Amino acid sequence: MSKRPQKPSSSAVRYAPVRAIAAIAREFDNVARDARISVTQYRLMLYLKDGPRNAGEVAATSLVTKATISGHIASLRENEWITAEIEPHDRRVTRLLLTEKGRQAIDDFEQLLLSCLESLVSKEDRARVLSDLTHLYTSLAEARES
Repeated sequence: MSKRPQKPSSSAVRYAPVRAIAAIAREFDNVARDARISVTQYRLMLYLKDGPRNAGEVAATSLVTKATISGHIASLRENEWITAEIEPHDRRVTRLLLTEKGRQAIDDFEQLLLSCLESLVSKEDRARVLSDLTHLYTSLAEARES
């Protein structure tokens, strides 16, 4: 006797988008274990992609303390993915800048994550899902700006 497929619960349907994002994040974390760059390092460098920031700004955006962020900053500097420069008009302030090597590390990591994402979705659905995620990203960016 074959079982009839179970109908998803109302909470499973309601929270499916959230659970999908959590599942994708878990897959990204798994892929990042073997990568040259961690997800945290990626996020930090992504924040620097639009221009220099001081460590306090990076920490605030990352929702961590300056002490916690300092280890990540040291690692990024060691890999030559970022540099630090003293602010000329206030020598107490150090600005962090993304290097060309850092930009390449971001690009390589994003390609790795995109390949992971594509592998999670059937070929038939891939174009639509990627298009929907692109739309979500632009919508989020617009909402943040307003």
